[in-house]
Amino acid sequence: MKYVLTLGMVGAFLLGLAAASQAEVYTADEASQSLTVLGMPVGQSPGQRIELPIVPHNVQYVAATHLLLVTGMMPQAGHHHTEVAPGALLAFDVRNLKAGPLWQMSVGQHPAHVVADPEGLFAYVTLTNEDRVAVIDLLQHKEVASIPTGEGPHGLRLTADGHFALVANMKAGSVSWLDLVRRQSVAQISTGGVPIQTAVSPDGKSGYVTLADSNQLAVLDMEKQAVERTLPLTYSPAQVYLSGSFVLVAQQGSRTMPGHLLSVFQSRNWNKQTDIKVGQGPHGVAADADGHYAYVTNVYDNSVSVIDLQMNNVSATVAVGSQPNGISISP
Repeated sequence: MKYVLTLGMVGAFLLGLAAASQAEVYTADEASQSLTVLGMPVGQSPGQRIELPIVPHNVQYVAATHLLLVTGMMPQAGHHHTEVAPGALLAFDVRNLKAGPLWQMSVGQHPAHVVADPEGLFAYVTLTNEDRVAVIDLLQHKEVASIPTGEGPHGLRLTADGHFALVANMKAGSVSWLDLVRRQSVAQISTGGVPIQTAVSPDGKSGYVTLADSNQLAVLDMEKQAVERTLPLTYSPAQVYLSGSFVLVAQQGSRTMPGHLLSVFQSRNWNKQTDIKVGQGPHGVAADADGHYAYVTNVYDNSVSVIDLQMNNVSATVAVGSQPNGISISP
């Protein structure tokens, strides 16, 4: 059978490709109950604001399917939100964000972070008040499995192949190492302190976790399943992100003593390359695929700092919604 490719079909394909490949930065603005979308290059035009039916905490772009996943809690009458409020997961098509969510589902109490596997088939949501990770089938829009963690799971990241996840357990002073193929917990590694967010090296041999109360970044040997070393920080850290051979740590601090630093460490020798001064209360971190730019949400001044990682400086600061937390970037 022969297929005839018409000019109209070519045009439609190219338009779809352009829409799918458009690079954007997304922030979850908790206090304003919104999502901010920043087009590239960030800083040259104002962001697009999208109101949400939930109080968002985390956002994740799924490259395989062009979905944008957002976790948060349902707003409660008379309150911004409570720890026991029902939680939800929203899914948007990034090519048509103005149309609103494609679908929305309940995911239990106090969902924190969400990540998806490389194929975009399953999402994994930490449920802080239920001490577990919910496994969500993104095609059927329903929970299909549950994996137990330590107490108070919050941030999580996957290995490059999507087979394992490292989960920060805030209330247990530990991280959980989850086998996502078998859907079970493999190990719980004691870290002490209050773990907030994790990262995993591409080869899965090293893990990283921010310890908020002790102002440290813990480096984990995943083969020995133990803390290998800790690196001192100035302020209480929030998120950690890997960009090539660099480890980026956002030092949020507290409302009474806000931090303003993004620390850049070299993963080969653990020397600190630099501290970059950003906005007040840096929380979320994401970087582009080539490691040229990083993007940081500043919780206490409602902005995103754009970091030139080649020059080690802030190239732009852009206003977003109120209290931006999670951040994600499309390639």
